[in-house]
Amino acid sequence: ETYFGRVRYIPLLKSNNKTDKKMGARIALNTRIQGTAAEIMKIGMIEIYSYINELNKKSNNNKMLLQIHDEIICEIEDSLVSEAEIRIREILENVTKKENWIVPVTANIKSAKNWEDLK
Repeated sequence: ETYFGRVRYIPLLKSNNKTDKKMGARIALNTRIQGTAAEIMKIGMIEIYSYINELNKKSNNNKMLLQIHDEIICEIEDSLVSEAEIRIREILENVTKKENWIVPVTANIKSAKNWEDLK
C-alpha cells in the first residue's frame, strides 16, 4: 500500500517458490516508494493545472505540456515566468506538508527559452 492508500496486490508474496516470494517482497517495497512518489506528482499536477487555469485569466498562452518521471514541463508566457516558478515550487513542496510529513520534499525549478538551455 502506498502512503496515500493505493493498494497493489502481489500474488508472488503467497508463492511457495522462494525466488518468486523474494521478488514479490522487492515489488512490494518498490511499490510503496515509487507509488507514493507517483501520487505526489499526480497531486501536484492537479494543483498546477488549477494554477495554470488561473494564469490563463491573465494570458491564455500557458500550458502544462508533459510529465516525465519526476519532471513536469510547462509552457508559461514570459511575463508570468517568475511568478509561476515561485507558485509551482510552493505547490510541489506543499503536497506532503498537508500530510504532516517530517521529511521535506524539495522541488527544483528551471526555466529556459528552449531545450538546449535546460542542459
